Amino acid sequence: MVTLKNTQDITQVQVNPQPVFHPSAPKPQLQPVKPISKSVTKQAEPKPDANIRNLMAERERRMQVAQLEAQQQSLEQKQDEVMKRMLADATDKLKKLAEYISDNNHLIAREYRVHEGTHRVTVKVYDSVTGEVIREIPGDEFLNRVQKMEQVMGLIFDNLI
Repeated sequence: MVTLKNTQDITQVQVNPQPVFHPSAPKPQLQPVKPISKSVTKQAEPKPDANIRNLMAERERRMQVAQLEAQQQSLEQKQDEVMKRMLADATDKLKKLAEYISDNNHLIAREYRVHEGTHRVTVKVYDSVTGEVIREIPGDEFLNRVQKMEQVMGLIFDNLI
């Protein structure tokens, strides 16, 4: 007779010394049995309270995302409005400047010359009535600095070579 011990993991098998079959029959040979473990475990189903909390948290997160998207869209609209106003203001100023130049073109004179140190062209815009310089592009001060930098660079490269 065969009896099993430890039903969780089948690890031992006992055979009663009394023969089950005819007394003259050979005793059966038993092979060692590998333990069988019950590795299949049931996962505990979440409690209804946990499901509700998860759903509420997900809903709250979605509401926050929707609010942030609405705020972003509002900010983008405000930026567009500001940019349109700035563009309109700049356009108006350019139109006024163009009108002023076209109306007073005979009062504005231009002089073109070449800077001696850098051999670059400069433009001097001045009022023809008063002789006052309105603008010089590029300025003499800037070109003088460029000339000095070129001289220093020349000295550095001459010393290196």
